[in-house]
Amino acid sequence: MAEDKTSTPERTTLVGGVLLAIAGVIGLLGSVRFTIPLPEASILFESVIPATVSNILLLAAFITLAMGTRGETGIVGRSVLGRLSLILFGGGYLVFTVYALLPVSSGSGGAIVGGMILEVLVIVAGVIAGVVTRRARLLHGAARWMLLAVGIWNAIWSIPAFIPNTDLALSLAIWKVDILMPAALIVLSVTYMVHGRSAAIRHRLHVINENW
Repeated sequence: MAEDKTSTPERTTLVGGVLLAIAGVIGLLGSVRFTIPLPEASILFESVIPATVSNILLLAAFITLAMGTRGETGIVGRSVLGRLSLILFGGGYLVFTVYALLPVSSGSGGAIVGGMILEVLVIVAGVIAGVVTRRARLLHGAARWMLLAVGIWNAIWSIPAFIPNTDLALSLAIWKVDILMPAALIVLSVTYMVHGRSAAIRHRLHVINENW
């Protein structure tokens, strides 16, 4: 996990942040099916479509953050471990979606063990990605440590997944997937989108305030 002194990847954080924001918003919109009764014709929000689209965008966001845009490295520099961890963390929910569609009984021992293994891999990947991002020192301010915070947040709220056959565990898992993680991704996206642009943003706000 050696530190990388490559220049700040501002375009990478902007693109990755935008993708994260869209993924988070779609994830939250998809969760309204649990709280707001929708017309039967509202197929878009009464199916797995929102979650699938959100998960694909999430994977695209983390691939961008891992590999960087043209002319820039990713937020973990050239660390192979960091890149793999970012991609695994970003693709975790999509993998779970695909896994759930496999012709395997959800209550079978194999399905339970497989799900737990995937859960552990995603948890570890999220924490490692956050640590490597912080050590790479390519980001500064909140953007440098926010991914680690999200990784730890994900790990804490994944604990109920290892409590078998309880309504509380299922309820907390639903809250995590549909509310808490999309919200955390939106917060993460904001820190990335404004990364390296705080001075310009403050200047524009000052100009607006002066001309108001």
